[in-house]
Amino acid sequence: MSPEEWHAQALDEALNELRNALTVMADGIEREVEAAAEKDIMAALAMKHLPPPDDLADLTSRLITHGITLAVGVREIPPGLPSERGLAAADTWARLTETGPKDGPLGNWSYARQLAAVSRSMLHAIRAHRCTPPAPDVAP
Repeated sequence: MSPEEWHAQALDEALNELRNALTVMADGIEREVEAAAEKDIMAALAMKHLPPPDDLADLTSRLITHGITLAVGVREIPPGLPSERGLAAADTWARLTETGPKDGPLGNWSYARQLAAVSRSMLHAIRAHRCTPPAPDVAP
């Protein structure tokens, strides 16, 4: 084996090891992000009474952050693969964040719950896609 071939092989092996390590790290990060999103989503959906304004503002801010991430995730699923529910949720997300909460005594509370419901749909779509086996390669 020539020195050039040896270097090319060593580089390929190193890149494969790096790719594998990054995949493992990314999977762990995704799980943590999803767990944090799910915790806040469930907290918002479980709200039966109007919380203190600062608590509601903090939760709404976190829901907006989670929703931004989830909407990107849904839209990154290859064409033809995302669920209609996931895409509809991402579109609803865009409208909700564009218009903001409605006026009224329960406007902010309702807004947080709407953000949570839409985020839950996007999270479910991402998880469903991840569990979907890849389509078999079809020879032309």
